[in-house]
Amino acid sequence: MSETHRYCTFTLDDQLYGVAIGCVHEVLRHQPVTRVRSGSKAIQGLINLRGRVVPVLDLRTFFGMAPRPAGAEPSNVVVQAGGRMVSLWVDEISEVVTGNLDDYETDDTSHDRPGHEGVRGIYKLSDRLLQVLSVPEILEGATE
Repeated sequence: MSETHRYCTFTLDDQLYGVAIGCVHEVLRHQPVTRVRSGSKAIQGLINLRGRVVPVLDLRTFFGMAPRPAGAEPSNVVVQAGGRMVSLWVDEISEVVTGNLDDYETDDTSHDRPGHEGVRGIYKLSDRLLQVLSVPEILEGATE
């Protein structure tokens, strides 16, 4: 029997992405953001998550994608790793997907390709591909 992993999935520009379910703190509808100066273009500001100040990272900007269409509000996937927490702005929340390790291919070259930083591998699902993100790498890349 093959090993399986579970992912919280979401879309960005009609592409399916996912993060390990163990890194997900919670999923939220769009939240008001307090704009702040940041060294990263992808950091959009801060949200107040029940008294905890959490930075907001726009994954479209992080991956160098076109801006979100006017009037389209992003959803938030709040993730944590290494004691750090960030809210990822995504286009739309999908579902929890269980991936079979037999259908997984690592992507060790992603750090060499602009726009693919943080993509660790790809699952071949029955109807599409799921790009798996590394939360620690996304958090590290967001602060550079």
